[in-house]
Amino acid sequence: VSGRGFLGFATVAMTENATGRVTTLSYNQTYPLTGTVSGSQVVANGAVLGTTSTTYATIQPYPGFSVFQVVPATEKRSVYSSDGTFGYTIRKQFQYDQYGNTALISDLGDINSTTDDVYTCIRYNNDPIQWRLGYMAQQQVSNTLASCQQFLTASSPSWDPVNTLEWILNSYDGAMNVTQRAYPVIEKSGILW
Repeated sequence: VSGRGFLGFATVAMTENATGRVTTLSYNQTYPLTGTVSGSQVVANGAVLGTTSTTYATIQPYPGFSVFQVVPATEKRSVYSSDGTFGYTIRKQFQYDQYGNTALISDLGDINSTTDDVYTCIRYNNDPIQWRLGYMAQQQVSNTLASCQQFLTASSPSWDPVNTLEWILNSYDGAMNVTQRAYPVIEKSGILW
């Protein structure tokens, strides 16, 4: 127990009776991460089958208020064969806009290779005056970080025929209901929505 109340368990182990497989979850106990999963491990017959670890970022989306949003910063997952031999590790990294919306997901796949990296970048219609936050305006999936960053910072982003894998555009009515979701069609003459 701390000044903020019960911290929860630091670790919890669950055993699957039929197979003897043990899954152990580790939890953060420091404020404001209290109760978030920091990692896990799966073991069967004494061999590690998989591990995960997650780090977090703390965003204070409303300056002047003691409101904290805890969001994943990185996720790492390692996979092993049934005899405990290491297979591979995959990693994801996350970045957020000033309101805590996910702006960039770096899906780095196997950390030993860059050929399977995919980046999802998202632009939002955020209206803090009317508290209309997190309405996705555009989403791009790209095979390079530079292409994604350019999409996020451009005043009027354009299709990158070399690196863009997918692009989605949302339109909203006055009540912020999605009225149209467009996927561009690429033709020799340009982009058609």
